[in-house]
Amino acid sequence: MYSAGIIIVFIWFFYSYFSYLKENKMKLSLKLKKTEEKLSFLQKEQEQMQSFIKKEERKIKDLFSIYELANKIASFVDEKKIMKTAVSELSYFKGVSFAAFGEKPKDGKYLEYKINKLPTSLFISVREDFPEKYIESAVNEINLCLDRAYLYKELQQLSIYDSLTSLANR
Repeated sequence: MYSAGIIIVFIWFFYSYFSYLKENKMKLSLKLKKTEEKLSFLQKEQEQMQSFIKKEERKIKDLFSIYELANKIASFVDEKKIMKTAVSELSYFKGVSFAAFGEKPKDGKYLEYKINKLPTSLFISVREDFPEKYIESAVNEINLCLDRAYLYKELQQLSIYDSLTSLANR
């Protein structure tokens, strides 16, 4: 009888323990499911953030390209060198596929920018999603540098010849 009591207590203990384990398994399964849902949500949010960061990095690179353009052409006083360097630097913009001074190319869609004191225009082909304000900023920098080059030439001419009489200065 003593051994039957031990066996009953032992069976009751294992039954209670297995019931406890089954209950904990269900609780843990629910926690796991909620955690997996949170993980899925966080992964989607991470993908959205990475996409946003890539777009912002592209914007920063484009803005930095405008800075680099201005930095490279700022010291030039020869308009041909300014135009050549500007076209070269514009090609480094991620959204620019074509840039050239002269006549409008026949194929494709191009933005046309009139350049101060030049008979030609600057033609630029850009991606659809590329902000036009970046190109406008770059064109403004080009215009400023070209204006400075023309003023430099005019000042150089005035230093050689008298503006009133057109005679050479001593």
